[in-house]
Amino acid sequence: MIHLRPHHALCLQTYVGKGYSDAFAKNMTQISEKLAQRPAQLVHFNLGADEICQACPHLQNGVCSKEASCAELDRLAWDAMGLGCGEVLTWAEATQLVEQNLLQTGKFHQLCDGCTWEELCTARRQSLTNTPK
Repeated sequence: MIHLRPHHALCLQTYVGKGYSDAFAKNMTQISEKLAQRPAQLVHFNLGADEICQACPHLQNGVCSKEASCAELDRLAWDAMGLGCGEVLTWAEATQLVEQNLLQTGKFHQLCDGCTWEELCTARRQSLTNTPK
């Protein structure tokens, strides 16, 4: 089982291999690839530092220096996705909720506006939308 913050389900949908540091990008790439290869992977959604955060330079002694803003992003993602605290889903179910409740509705703007990675993610979202299926 993988442990994720709710807003990271959105981040993983448009992740392009960049990060706060090389260690962060390597860790997130490994998690992204694992989930892409295993859509039936169980994901436990909860608050606080998750497996992506473990290599983040903002995590110091197990505490995120940006916890207040991350917790707000989690709350917005939870509300939009209709998740409860501690919910366990398959990665396929989680990505479907993100697609239906955040990307298709445009609610992702509430989470992404002002994010460091917004420009990269927007370009990735647009390339996915414009790619023939």
